[in-house]
Amino acid sequence: MEKNRMFSFILLFVTVCILFGCNNPETSPTQKNDGEEQKEEPEQSKAEILPIEISENSFQKIVGWVDEENILYLHKVAEQTHLTKYNVFTGQSKTIYKSDQLVIDAIISPSSERVLIHTAPLTYSATVTIIDMEGNPLVTQDIPSKEIYYNWNGSNHDLLFIVGFAEDWSYQTYILNTSKKELVPIQAPEPFIKWYTLDSYLYQDWGEDTISIAAPIFSRNIDNQEKSKIVDSSIHFQKFKKELLSVFMKNQENGNGTYQFFSEVGEVTAEYTVPLISRYSDWLIPYYDMIEESGVFLTLVAKSSGTVDTYNDKFTLTSWNVKTQKENKVLEDLDNEPLSCSKNYCLFGFQFEKIINLKEKVIVPLVQLKKG
Repeated sequence: MEKNRMFSFILLFVTVCILFGCNNPETSPTQKNDGEEQKEEPEQSKAEILPIEISENSFQKIVGWVDEENILYLHKVAEQTHLTKYNVFTGQSKTIYKSDQLVIDAIISPSSERVLIHTAPLTYSATVTIIDMEGNPLVTQDIPSKEIYYNWNGSNHDLLFIVGFAEDWSYQTYILNTSKKELVPIQAPEPFIKWYTLDSYLYQDWGEDTISIAAPIFSRNIDNQEKSKIVDSSIHFQKFKKELLSVFMKNQENGNGTYQFFSEVGEVTAEYTVPLISRYSDWLIPYYDMIEESGVFLTLVAKSSGTVDTYNDKFTLTSWNVKTQKENKVLEDLDNEPLSCSKNYCLFGFQFEKIINLKEKVIVPLVQLKKG
């Protein structure tokens, strides 16, 4: 399984390389009560999206949603990389952070109040800077590494896992505490761990000498190392703020995968079965996202099961409410590309350069590239 995990990580690394190319201040939206939100939803769903007009040599990527109206995006200005906040309905923008280094990636915290900036000033060193939404640096930390992986705690935005990979793919796991400005090394059985609670994480136990496409999911306490099995067998998992998603093969012969959702106390709350595509050594999990406030899971779904070599069809964007168990087809004939969703819209594409209106069920460009 070590081979499988390294294969998955290398795929992720290649994707990052492709994306980045070996290539008047706004006020925060006022809080509204539920009644006001209900009145504004139909109006906002018909609001015109104003695309970012930018040079094709300057644009890097959309980072993600700050709130229901604003996104962050990365772009080059002269010899710097800028992180800019942009209102997709008014066109107003404000640069909140500038770096003299090429920004490899930027990640918005689950609370939408902070941003992780990843730069690589040296070949075998990464620099992680955490800023607030005004661009004020909170902590900067160098990580000895060729590549890094990070995972933000969904309950406490002061805590992150950061994993530094050496050239031989050996790794060291750290906890970065931004309030204490501390980087503490810890021992972890797998590099791609995910926060579970404030003092525990989730990981898959693939075993040392076995080769498998599925493995159990365990939680492990950071302090005393006690572990507990959460899921017996899973081919993929993700931890959202409130729920745990695990995918398993109920019937491997027919190629159907079941998306299973667990509550915070470990109870199965919902199941959703879809056809999956085999990659021989594992299964392709199409891109997805969760709108947790409404309990809506959005995922791209293959039209039939098959193998990655023979599947030539497109995917259908489907919304599935984990509370009511109701399914709704949003858009058909889409490519399998990343999603990042707010209540009414999804960013879509490998650079999030498109936007999907979930109510109107249309897709429009969010970036208008200009020559030069």
